[in-house]
Amino acid sequence: MIDQLVKVIPHDVLQKLQQLSAQDFNAVLQSVKQQNPTEKQLDQTPTGKDDNVTDEDNVSNFQCRTCGMKYARKDNLIRHQQNHSNINYECEHCGFTTKRKDVLTKHMKRKHDVKKSRIENVDQLPEERVRNAREKRSLTTTALNDGVENIQLQPSNNEERYDLMLFFKEKQVDIVQILEDRLLRNNIKFYMSVHVRMIKYSPDGKYDEAEPHFNSKVSTILQSGVSEIPHELNKGFQKVFISFEEFIKNGSGWQLEEVLQLDLCVTKYKPLKGGSYLELPTSLKRSNCILNIQNLDNKCFFMDCSFQYA
Repeated sequence: MIDQLVKVIPHDVLQKLQQLSAQDFNAVLQSVKQQNPTEKQLDQTPTGKDDNVTDEDNVSNFQCRTCGMKYARKDNLIRHQQNHSNINYECEHCGFTTKRKDVLTKHMKRKHDVKKSRIENVDQLPEERVRNAREKRSLTTTALNDGVENIQLQPSNNEERYDLMLFFKEKQVDIVQILEDRLLRNNIKFYMSVHVRMIKYSPDGKYDEAEPHFNSKVSTILQSGVSEIPHELNKGFQKVFISFEEFIKNGSGWQLEEVLQLDLCVTKYKPLKGGSYLELPTSLKRSNCILNIQNLDNKCFFMDCSFQYA
């Protein structure tokens, strides 16, 4: 008790106490005991710092040893450290892989409407199951009697998933083959839409996420212009990168967390042109106000003008 009082009593008061007789000093000591100070209050230094608090308990020391990122909460640090691990979690429905279990859970709920599912480490899955999941990374949907086609291309590995430039480079050959195949049947129009996940960390360890889409402009390619595909594709990639850089510039602190997928939308294109005779619908025939020349060649416009001004 006396040792604790020595720590907290000012020096000048301590000198006066030493001048008291033993009887008076015991009276003062008894008075202090009656006030019943807590142990924690006596253990505190005049600066208010608790001697039992170590540097490891200080929230400012929740720092990643790999990249130096600091967090205010230990659970945020643990979640961040998963990005540096060698563990990969893979979606059993489409082959999507990530290093974070919570990201996979969000993916399965958003993309496959799966609220609860068993999450496994991809490195522990059988080889055949992994191979089948890899083959599901391309998905094609059609509409309007196959007039509109949407092809979804997903990253094949983690290198593509975390590098947008590498993702484009690896998918360029696949996209060229798809467009060349469609041009064998029709003229086409196409555009690309890249879906990514962006993340922004705040100084207190919290983070915000966003999933924007970056689109290219619509390109038109005729069947006679197969050689234009690489040029039009590069123009589309440049437009996507410009939109991506503007997003980062306008929202300071955003960085790419992962590439989710690329949507390639292809439509059949049939330019309007003059042609031969086409029979009018019954309602237009009865109007008696339309000239529809029944010619056998492709000079219907010329014939129409000839009869009009003859």
